[in-house]
Amino acid sequence: GNMQEAALASQVIEKQLDELRDEVADFASDPALPRLLEAYGAAGDSAPLESFLDEKLQLADDSGALWLGEGKHFHSLSLYDGEGRIIARSPTSGQQDGGTFAKRDHFKGAMAMGAGDRPHLSLIYDSRTDTLPSIRDKFGISMPIDCPGGSRYALLASVLTAPSEAISGFSRNAVLIGRRDPDNELRGDSPWLIIAHPGFGTESEAIGLHELPIPESQIPGRSGFYFDPASADYPKFAGPWLAGSARVPDSHFIVIVQSRDQVTNALVTAAAAAALAGLAYLAARLVRHRGRAQAGSTADG
Repeated sequence: GNMQEAALASQVIEKQLDELRDEVADFASDPALPRLLEAYGAAGDSAPLESFLDEKLQLADDSGALWLGEGKHFHSLSLYDGEGRIIARSPTSGQQDGGTFAKRDHFKGAMAMGAGDRPHLSLIYDSRTDTLPSIRDKFGISMPIDCPGGSRYALLASVLTAPSEAISGFSRNAVLIGRRDPDNELRGDSPWLIIAHPGFGTESEAIGLHELPIPESQIPGRSGFYFDPASADYPKFAGPWLAGSARVPDSHFIVIVQSRDQVTNALVTAAAAAALAGLAYLAARLVRHRGRAQAGSTADG
């Protein structure tokens, strides 16, 4: 059952990612954008570009679509120059990082795209453009914008972490795990991150994993004992589970659907009860042995 639910959840996520990619492709294909970028290259005025991004972000909000049924469709839209520097962003509030993002997967993936390629689905990264101490873990959807003069820019739409109830069943929880961008200063060397979990809010901090809770060789498939890697932060998910897994097609994401392993719980409970009964029996024998020894000592006296 968990394996079937994981396969279904992966299809739901694939469809949502396709819709997000299509929307980014529509934004990038707007004929006004190359003209605005050429004007920016000539005059350096980013205000028209920010107005363009504001309009597109509002269109995304008005569509009513939500990431995983809970999270905002897109958190932000950004434009980068050929060196990976942000030249315009919506919303404009937040910490404007003046450095380059050339090492980020979302930028490299967009700049490496060829004609006809689908928008690039980036690895998960931590934002450098949102006001601290808020750490916003995101993945991005990006693609290049080619201008008639030969200049190439990149458009990025970012998506935040989210709760995963929309892809969870009545008695099963779905967890979405993705690969971490190596250029991710605030996450150490964890190669994987939990990006959606039933314990999350709409802007929770992703949880780093040094290894997948289910070996990649077993995906798709199930594990025997499974322990939710988020249980340290969300104790209600502690304890043993059974889990099924599936890859989200055309992405780096993996879905794990977990349900309580009632058989294991019963065995653990029975083993604990048996251990307690054994200890009680040994204690009773010890008491009787001591009682007999004391009685014999009294008789000898």
